[in-house]
Amino acid sequence: MTLQKVILYLLIVLLSLGLICLVFPKDGLSVFGLQITMPTLEEIFSFSSSEYADVERVVATSEQKPSVSQSDSTKESSVVSFEYESGLKERFDRLFSRLERAKAQEDLVRIVHYGDSQIEADRITGTVRKDLQKNFGGRGQGWISLFSRSTIRGVSFHYSPNWEFCCVLEPKKGLNRYGTGLSSIKALADSVSQTASVEMAFATKPSGNLVLYCSSPETEGRVFISNGQNVVSEVNIEASSSVQQVIVPSDSFGKVLKLQATSGVELYGMDIASNSGVIVDNISLRGSSGWGINRSNASVLQYFYSELGADMIIMQFGVNAIPQEKDKVIEDYTFYKKEFAKQLRFLQTMAPEALIVVVGVSDRSIRKSGKYVTNPNVLKLRQAQKQAALENGCVFWDLFEAMGGENSMPGWVLREEPLANKDFIHFNEKGATMVAEMFLKAFYKEYKRYKDDLNMRKIQ
Repeated sequence: MTLQKVILYLLIVLLSLGLICLVFPKDGLSVFGLQITMPTLEEIFSFSSSEYADVERVVATSEQKPSVSQSDSTKESSVVSFEYESGLKERFDRLFSRLERAKAQEDLVRIVHYGDSQIEADRITGTVRKDLQKNFGGRGQGWISLFSRSTIRGVSFHYSPNWEFCCVLEPKKGLNRYGTGLSSIKALADSVSQTASVEMAFATKPSGNLVLYCSSPETEGRVFISNGQNVVSEVNIEASSSVQQVIVPSDSFGKVLKLQATSGVELYGMDIASNSGVIVDNISLRGSSGWGINRSNASVLQYFYSELGADMIIMQFGVNAIPQEKDKVIEDYTFYKKEFAKQLRFLQTMAPEALIVVVGVSDRSIRKSGKYVTNPNVLKLRQAQKQAALENGCVFWDLFEAMGGENSMPGWVLREEPLANKDFIHFNEKGATMVAEMFLKAFYKEYKRYKDDLNMRKIQ
């Protein structure tokens, strides 16, 4: 074949492909269940470089680990600070004062971290917990829900079929008695067995005693605790809507713990915590936008926040409030602001002493003209979250800004050592650790402000 014929052949192929791209449906075609798409001419001939955020600057700054003692880590201009009205300064100071007492083994400070799949399996939370416990004492994973649609780090569950699963994400009439984890399980009558059972398998045997929280509102019940082979404890649960505590000694089981309950008994969860220091609970509500918490039974939730403590509540939601369709833009997020504000006010009523920190939505990308760009809904949602927080006496921490701002997610995903997954939504383990460390730097910056104020008062 001559050179002229080769060139002519290539031109015909290119022109044919161009014509197909021109007339091909923008959203693609579905053929036998297979979705076929073609790039647009704009995407093909777009040679301009993507203007992604300078993530390497963010990464370089993050190489310096958070520290409560090294002032350099809190003086960096790149640290994204907490935003709050001046009246909350006193609330911060009370929290830090208690942290000082916790460090001296004279107090226990509890932080409850609620979030969507970004924090699932203890991501982000685990790093925050480890660092705070290193600096202020304490040990233990904190709250373990007995039912969750999210993965719980270090434990797996096997249930008998006769349980009623209750969760704020899937509300059921009359079944809204939840623990700190915003879920519970209720034993049902069964013709096969007189009890419902759940077996927990721990990756590592928990250190310290466990506390099981339960009740039996309708009739007297019983709970049996075994090590997977032998019953080690049998507890009567009185007929009352009041929550009852059952101590499970650490030396009574190994890596397997089996709970059995008679019909009508409600199990809310377990707590693994020291008597002093800091406890940080990881409560992931996969798929949630942060709504529905106010549908919880108020008296039950108040009990848990009072009994276990809730000195700080972190609310980290947002990515699920953005439409899956890349071309769908919500013009006004006022509806989200109003509904999210309801949740914040409800939590303030349930835990009046708690400092509530809203972590703003992270960047999320869509592909447009061959580039990954920030979904336009992100900016509107971020503003709605900030307004809901600041207008209702809460703290706002801008994760979007901290990770680099607009068009930052592509930088997290496409770098040589990725910090986020290729869905351009979720952080990977390394990225989650970095987010936690950025949050800790903001927290320690506020803590340093508190210490400096104390020193100034001493000098005066």
